[in-house]
Amino acid sequence: METLIALSKASKKYQIYRSPKERLKEALHPLRKKYHQDFWALRDVSMEVKRGETLGILGQNGSGKTTLLQIICGILTPTSGEVRVTGRISSILALGAGFNPQLTGRENVYLNGAITGLSKEEITERLPGIESFASIGDFMDQPVKTYSSGMYVRLAFACAINVDPDVLVVDEALAVGDEVFQHRCMRRINEMRENGVTVCFVSHNTAAVKSLCTSAILIDYGRLLESGSPEDVANRYLALCNERKDGAQVSVVPARAGSNPSPQMTLKEKEDVVYGIPNMDHRYGNGKAAITGIRLYGPDGEERVSFKKGEEATIRVSFTVKEGIARPIAGVTVRDSRGLDIFATNTYMEGVPFQSVKKGSVYTFDFSFTVPDLFPHHYSVSPAVADGSMQEHVICDWIDNALLFHIEKTHHVVGLSRIPFSIECRRVEEGNPAGAAGR
Repeated sequence: METLIALSKASKKYQIYRSPKERLKEALHPLRKKYHQDFWALRDVSMEVKRGETLGILGQNGSGKTTLLQIICGILTPTSGEVRVTGRISSILALGAGFNPQLTGRENVYLNGAITGLSKEEITERLPGIESFASIGDFMDQPVKTYSSGMYVRLAFACAINVDPDVLVVDEALAVGDEVFQHRCMRRINEMRENGVTVCFVSHNTAAVKSLCTSAILIDYGRLLESGSPEDVANRYLALCNERKDGAQVSVVPARAGSNPSPQMTLKEKEDVVYGIPNMDHRYGNGKAAITGIRLYGPDGEERVSFKKGEEATIRVSFTVKEGIARPIAGVTVRDSRGLDIFATNTYMEGVPFQSVKKGSVYTFDFSFTVPDLFPHHYSVSPAVADGSMQEHVICDWIDNALLFHIEKTHHVVGLSRIPFSIECRRVEEGNPAGAAGR
């Protein structure tokens, strides 16, 4: 498959001065005394993106994501390294970038199209599609300086996708639009990807990266920290965010077979504490608690890995307290094979009393639920222990995809889930073509 974007040890350096005065002093100093500090916004990044791939780019604020995209688009020249981009590139890098605020939306469409190499006739041909997608009505003929942020991004995205690009670059712009527009954009990006357009997509929304992207990278302090599947990179990104938030030490554990498996017993016969984690993709937390085991049981009390919709299931999670936790929360998250969160719960959400816990204590929680009518596929369970509330908390221990189970096919399901509907049919008017014609 053809490679459209290729970077080899691309780096970008800026000179940082404490004041304009120091910039002037350095420029005029006879011995070229250095008054600046070197800041590397990007350092030795190497990557390839092939035709039809969708690359998700994750990273915390200031990590270098936008600099990377600007280099790909040719807006910035790398200080060192090589960059090669093949084909027409279209981008949304900043709110209203490329728009003249004094011109109307319609005039800016022509200006934007001309910049990308389209003739006036070609832009006129695409104009109805741009107007329809942007859906800003009469504001198309108003100066762009009067637009709201949502209208800016609507028009910018509509322009970007209607120039037949080979490469589409989007930098967090979708977060500005409303939910209806975001759904419209996601659907269009999927269509473009299916038609062979290469997409580079920056977002802090890990669910969007998992659902849209075929691969992902994690940028941190200007360096490429990790690349691979969207799910793995998103998990590493979330672990990194928790590490920075609460000082936790992140432990990234490669996927492996289960450890310390316990013998097969019924739920009633089972000991109060379960041991063994069948799978560990990533594990992170501040270490104040350690999950010791997780098991999944069916309605008969036997361990199960396969369920039918409507059956009762119980997820049992045990953990040991390593340090005192003031406001403990225990919970589980169920994901599909793409890494999207399907549903989740915890003791805080369910209003289960759970007071402060002391060092050395051991707890077991049974999360019981009725298996929903989901698409027949494999799903995973991620257990977690935290300290705080839903709004403000730190992770004590989190294990991604610790246990897998399967939902069997019992009937046809379209989409993620089948929801019961009540359908009513009424005849409003009796068919009478002859009579209708005579009226």
